[in-house]
Amino acid sequence: MVVLLDDRAAGSVDEIEGVFERLIEPIDPALLRLALRRAVEHKRRCDERRRLDGELRREAADLEARAAEQTALVAELDKREASREKLRQFVVHDLKNQISVVKSNVAFVLEEVAGRPGDGELAAAERAIDRVLALTLGLVEIGPTIVAERRPEETAPLLAQVAAEQAVLAREAGVTVEVIGTPPAAMEADRGLVERVLVNLVENAVSHARARRVTLSATAGDDPRRVVFSVEDDGVGMPAGRPLGEPRTGLGLRFCRAAVDAHGGRLWIEERAPRGTAVRFVV
Repeated sequence: MVVLLDDRAAGSVDEIEGVFERLIEPIDPALLRLALRRAVEHKRRCDERRRLDGELRREAADLEARAAEQTALVAELDKREASREKLRQFVVHDLKNQISVVKSNVAFVLEEVAGRPGDGELAAAERAIDRVLALTLGLVEIGPTIVAERRPEETAPLLAQVAAEQAVLAREAGVTVEVIGTPPAAMEADRGLVERVLVNLVENAVSHARARRVTLSATAGDDPRRVVFSVEDDGVGMPAGRPLGEPRTGLGLRFCRAAVDAHGGRLWIEERAPRGTAVRFVV
């Protein structure tokens, strides 16, 4: 090795000689092995980091692909939902027109037979048509979600109306429908939803329970702001504790559960002795 020094480097000759001495010193095998192990370990860690970086990139790419698929799926579902919504509006429009025609004809006949036998049944039919029309229009207003609009309502007139209207339909099946007990004077609930729940439960008892008598009643709940409604029959009965509102229980009971849930209430079944069923709900 040839080292050229100029005057400016003359003062560092001793330092350069010291470096040379260290270079020609014997190497400690232990230190060499330690250095080699550290170098190998460093390389292993670098290789592992590169491997992990590659896996992370592949996973990131996979997540991006899945996100794109999910975005496309959501867009397709939104498109289908928009199509269903449009179809629902068309169906409601057509139903409203046909129901209005039926209502007009029933109203005309009712005027002609006022005061004659059968006018009560026609009046009940007209009220039922009004309810069907309101339900049909409600399909557009509330869509698939049930929202309870609580208002102060009288309880006794509601029970009396449901019992009177259902008694006309139940008469053909040989079933009597009546109100028993003295209900609380008022409640704070969505009258339309409560009425629909009562109608569904009475119709279910008349159609499926093979009952001869169905009664409606209402009592004050543990919370003074709540009212407990009951629809009881003397039919074949239904097991107590049976889940209501599940798919196998039918659309009517599923609606009842959803309407009661919208009030933050509860719906349940009790067996009656010696036979029959009591379906109760609190709103």
